[in-house]
Amino acid sequence: MKKFNCFVVLLSFVLLSMNALAFQHTPDEKLVKETYYQWCESIGKAHGDAKIITQYYAPKAILLPTLSQKILINENNGLDAYFHKLTSHPNIHCTPQKLITRMYKETAINTGLYTFSFTDHGKTVKIPARFTFVYEKENGKWLIIKHHSSKMPK
Repeated sequence: MKKFNCFVVLLSFVLLSMNALAFQHTPDEKLVKETYYQWCESIGKAHGDAKIITQYYAPKAILLPTLSQKILINENNGLDAYFHKLTSHPNIHCTPQKLITRMYKETAINTGLYTFSFTDHGKTVKIPARFTFVYEKENGKWLIIKHHSSKMPK
């Protein structure tokens, strides 16, 4: 009976340890999350300079933007006009609300909720949206290869 109790205690310790390890964030996961938060913060800092935002996108990345009906591709400055217009709104900000990150070797996915807010004719406009960013690691840097964002349904 004593051996059985020792076995149960040992097994419980091993299972709890494995469970704790499963919920630890890897360095890459932290980088992917940081990249998202930097992207979101950059929306408010760009003031019409699209390059501040497009630096987070891989060449040929695909964007399905919140405020456009077009599919945009990051080639030949294909994202510049959209981000120039978006970040030119007075007092534009991106406020993160929920972030879920999944890691798959050299690919990562961020999914969540954010709100864009800006001033239009003296009034604050808020656009709650949901998003998915898909990243690939290129030369040690996590770059967006696919970004889909849409307004929240009412």
